[in-house]
Amino acid sequence: MESQSSNEATVRPSFPDKRDLRPPVREFIELLEGLLCIKYPFRPPIPTPETRRKPILKEGLTQPHIMNALATHGLATYKLPQMLLKEDIPSPIHISLTEPCTRYSLEGYEKQSYMFTTSNIVQGSIIIKTEANILARALSYRIDYVIGKEGALSTFPAASIPFKEPTNLSVLLYNALGADLYSFRKQIESIVRDFDPVIIIITETRLPACEGHQLAANINYMQVITSDPINYNGGIRMFCNLKNLSMKELNHTHNRLMVNLLTR
Repeated sequence: MESQSSNEATVRPSFPDKRDLRPPVREFIELLEGLLCIKYPFRPPIPTPETRRKPILKEGLTQPHIMNALATHGLATYKLPQMLLKEDIPSPIHISLTEPCTRYSLEGYEKQSYMFTTSNIVQGSIIIKTEANILARALSYRIDYVIGKEGALSTFPAASIPFKEPTNLSVLLYNALGADLYSFRKQIESIVRDFDPVIIIITETRLPACEGHQLAANINYMQVITSDPINYNGGIRMFCNLKNLSMKELNHTHNRLMVNLLTR
């Protein structure tokens, strides 16, 4: 009986409450929760070939292939540079587009998401510009949303011909800090189910452009426009669900991406 009890204790160890753990340990556990999409104290899933080929921690963290894995999984940033110890998964902050032109700026080292919405538009343009933030050693993003409505058409020089019928627009802007993270992909799928945004903009993907098409297929957003990262910073993906609008590229350079919205 004692042997059986001992075996049960080995198989079913007791875990302290996460709130009672030392802060560094608690932060590391929270990072793993976001990375592996699990909750303490449950065991992680059995490793798969996909997880085996994407190293997280190895000797020589400054080696290029290791830094690439850390950056794309959101574990490293070049703000200082430094290692991130928390993997926060932000819920979208809702912002209404009420002006003919709305400019929003964000820093590449801030993990955040926003849902921009507007209704009854007859014109729409989105301009994304990236700039180097020398002090932070990261990229800054400036996103302009230009809209036109009946009786107040857009004065943007490259604005499209007004739509025949007004339509609604919703845009998810997500600064990912590495788009190869499993929990990030699952949250994008969850946001699509809950909000069904017309356009999805993902910044700081830190992944090659070709990697965006698998996510597009998973969420059924079949129009994709991408920009490659530079080293371990940057990378943009734009997705459209093609339900009421589509995107037309007007300008695409290393630091500027401009699209017009067209009706389907």
